[in-house]
Amino acid sequence: MTLTRVSMHVGSGPRSVSIARRWVIEACSQIDRPDLAECAALGVSELVTNALLHAAPPIEVAIGGTQEHPRIEVEKRHRGA
Repeated sequence: MTLTRVSMHVGSGPRSVSIARRWVIEACSQIDRPDLAECAALGVSELVTNALLHAAPPIEVAIGGTQEHPRIEVEKRHRGA
């Protein structure tokens, strides 16, 4: 089953990583893949932290793909772009 891509924008505040992590855990639950929540949260934490260090907001976290093979994306604008 193809998933409808859903996303959220992450701000640059001190709680941004935590908010993104909670969002992706909830998204995994909503697509009936709670088995992926822990790994997805860890990956999003790392990617959002990196994006906050090396890019200008806004940063978007998205989930799409299929239920069997969900795809989590973190998109950012590069500083100076």
